[in-house]
Amino acid sequence: MSMEDRSKWDARRLWRKFSKRLRRHPFSTVLCLLLFYLFESLFFNILSLWIFSRQQADAVLVIGGNPDSEIYAAQLHKCNPDIPILISGGQPEPCEWKLFQKVGAPTKNVWLEEEADNTFGNFYWAVPVLRQWNVRRVKVVDGESHLPRVTMLARILLGAKGIQSEFDILDDNDGRCRAETEIKTELDVTRSLAWAVASQIFEPRSTKLVALSAVDMKYWAQKGCACHPLYDINDIRLLRQER
Repeated sequence: MSMEDRSKWDARRLWRKFSKRLRRHPFSTVLCLLLFYLFESLFFNILSLWIFSRQQADAVLVIGGNPDSEIYAAQLHKCNPDIPILISGGQPEPCEWKLFQKVGAPTKNVWLEEEADNTFGNFYWAVPVLRQWNVRRVKVVDGESHLPRVTMLARILLGAKGIQSEFDILDDNDGRCRAETEIKTELDVTRSLAWAVASQIFEPRSTKLVALSAVDMKYWAQKGCACHPLYDINDIRLLRQER
């Protein structure tokens, strides 16, 4: 028997064994295959973290809700307009547009993700967008009041998809933003660990992703929109700390 015939015969024999096992134990067989796929996917994503560990950030993720973070991101974009920015859970579209105009930053290459309403949601909805952009390393911008939760969630949820993270953390401990409670951090870390596994199979797609350059300001001028009073760039402190 030639080597080619032997290989075909071995493959048929393995397939018969697998089919037999599948008929006898369908649930356990499918479960084993699913677990194998999950951990294989996690393994290669974690491996890619090491491969791209020295790469510079090729996108910026802004955790919305803090005007300091969004103004700081606009300043970054003014200096580096080629790097895409994703603002997750920020202010309404016209407010963000006005902010970038005040800072003098271009609106092109800036996207608004409007599904998220908490820090876990920021990463839940942002990760699929970053993966669609083929991002390997992302700069996360947020306020110090969200520490250590934002760094923990970023490393779990971004890392589970093979995306490196670095942080620009702004000093916002001036009473305007409430510090995170330990129980909230523990709950979010727990569900992030669970989602890190589940996300290897299922990945959400946001239906509320808006290009800042496509915001219709004529429509908003007629409709009206109240912006955050702190969106005054004369009152902002651009303190930068690498964490």
